[in-house]
Amino acid sequence: MALLRGADDLDEVAVALFRHQVQACPAYRRLVESRAGGHLSRALHEVTGWRSVPWAPIEGFRNGLLCAVRPEAAAHTFVSSGTTAAVRGIHRLDSGALYRAGALRAFERALLPAGAPRRIISLVPQVAESSLATMVGWVLEAFAESGGPPTAWTSTLQQESLGDQPVLVLGTALGLLAALDAAPDLRLPAGSAIMETGGFKGQRAEITRAMMFERYARAGVPAERVVGEYGMAELSSQWYDGIVGSACPDPDQRVYFPPPWARTRVVDPVSLIDVPYGGVGLLLHFDPLNRGSVSAILTQDLGVRRPPPVFGDGERSEARDGFTYVGRASGAPLKGCSSMELEQGEYLT
Repeated sequence: MALLRGADDLDEVAVALFRHQVQACPAYRRLVESRAGGHLSRALHEVTGWRSVPWAPIEGFRNGLLCAVRPEAAAHTFVSSGTTAAVRGIHRLDSGALYRAGALRAFERALLPAGAPRRIISLVPQVAESSLATMVGWVLEAFAESGGPPTAWTSTLQQESLGDQPVLVLGTALGLLAALDAAPDLRLPAGSAIMETGGFKGQRAEITRAMMFERYARAGVPAERVVGEYGMAELSSQWYDGIVGSACPDPDQRVYFPPPWARTRVVDPVSLIDVPYGGVGLLLHFDPLNRGSVSAILTQDLGVRRPPPVFGDGERSEARDGFTYVGRASGAPLKGCSSMELEQGEYLT
């Protein structure tokens, strides 16, 4: 699939995607026109690559406002895990095959290198509208199709059912915390690994990631074999902070890096200019797999800009900055666009 080829033609892909999305999504077109002084032609001329694609605020996914796909034509509809229905984002995909291919490729690279466990246990709740659960489901399906070891969905980890073969456990931070606290004497088989995703969403503020890594170590999984996944319903790609077996042992120094076809900028919340390496700013993602919505999204997540990481196989991508995740930004309004600008447009319902 062309969008998964990586950096060689990323700017060309970005321009083509922008031209499609600005026509297919009325709210996005309205936003772009407002920033260009009402002149869409000027905006079309100024977009020459992925860095110049006009971003949309993540709040714009509320109620499906930033979808370029009508509900009846969507391959999948994902809903974010907001605390109230009023702020939950809706993301409709125009291609399940594209999302699946990207998810499997990124997952395999980070979590299934040589020597990693091939037996998978998922603690992720099976929720139809969850992008994470859908991704995990596809991973388990792919394993079954390839004749790999048995996989399973579960809500608990029990010593007697683990056996003695290494296992890859997939879970949210909350799910992993609950499972390990419920079985404090649990020991995973030697060589096991963990994929951890999501934070505590304000529910367990007293638990740090370092404290979680201590729990993983007590369960027999060293930090080098724990990999964090960063994703959200409003994105179609996933970011990982290491490769099983060679991940940074210090959880506070982990760097999330995008897959070859995506990019992340860390920008100043006021100027929206890239911060220097080591600086803290808002995460602005460019995800070309968001073909059915918008590809450039300004999030409410804060991160530290990091230079392109050296991956476990020695590869370094000069184009792909990473970030160390800090947390959610405060409720301060963003410069430039807000969701109010989008709401002046049309909903695609």
